[in-house]
Amino acid sequence: MPVLVAVLLLALSASAASIKEEGTPLRAGCEVGAPPLTTLAAGTPVDVKFAMFGQGSPCYKIQVAGRTGYVSGTQLQDLAPPRKELATLDAKLVSLPLTLLPKVPIRAELPKLPELKQMGRLSGTFITLYYDGEEVPESTATQLNAFLNNKLDDLSSGLGCREGSQLEAVAQSRASFLKSTGSAEWSDGQFDGRIRIPVASKDLDPATRRSLTHELTHACLVRMGRYPTWLHEGLAQKSAGDTVPEGMRVKLSGMARQGKLPKLATLDGDWSKLDTEHAASAYAQALSAVDLLYRNYGADGVRNLLADPEKVASVVPELDRRLGR
Repeated sequence: MPVLVAVLLLALSASAASIKEEGTPLRAGCEVGAPPLTTLAAGTPVDVKFAMFGQGSPCYKIQVAGRTGYVSGTQLQDLAPPRKELATLDAKLVSLPLTLLPKVPIRAELPKLPELKQMGRLSGTFITLYYDGEEVPESTATQLNAFLNNKLDDLSSGLGCREGSQLEAVAQSRASFLKSTGSAEWSDGQFDGRIRIPVASKDLDPATRRSLTHELTHACLVRMGRYPTWLHEGLAQKSAGDTVPEGMRVKLSGMARQGKLPKLATLDGDWSKLDTEHAASAYAQALSAVDLLYRNYGADGVRNLLADPEKVASVVPELDRRLGR
């Protein structure tokens, strides 16, 4: 059985080290026996993302020539000191499990399955899809089912969500989706224990794939623990490949200068009833906060933070400060 490893994630200055020895392996992980990705020549400059201090020599995540991997601290030279401005946030990511995650048996209570005029059902490895055969062609449902199951597998690796009982999804026309969920007009999907999908075209266009990934992220996180709404929505957007539009960045900066940017802790609860303007601001602020987490720690750091939901509240004050609150 894997052993719990207490680790401190420490951000370091970029381009602050070089490879000490010829033929140093760049590995896929910090654990003993992690497969090598390539070998590096002595003196090769590297960008150091962060260090993980656990048992034995510190392990460093680095980027070199467009590739990312891990090396032992004994294989690096000319390391720069940690960035002082990151110390507060870094210190709060102490003692996170690296390889064995606690099981959190959390599942949203399933509401009643909506009435479908012509019930269709497709089963995959992870997800069972119900669809209205009068509104959603079987060929479209087949595409949806394949995408949902493959994408959830990807998200499980990226975010660390655990295996559990079969998830369910429901695909309807947009009109039927809005009627059965009571969602706001701007909603592109919903997770209420089931993944709810409004289908507007026969094929999975980029917008539909984005919406599906967004809702799948919510389903993934529910399996891991309880997180605040801002983190749910920020991660869902990040997973879907969304970015904060420049105009919205300007708006958030203006709100911060005027002292009108809400604290992240207040962005909790149900967002489905927000009007379009307030929803846009809330989603942008949530994505900005999650972007900060990824910039400071990368995917590995965020995944370790998600492994202990109770740690999330401790990083919120520093995120608020950096967002300008």
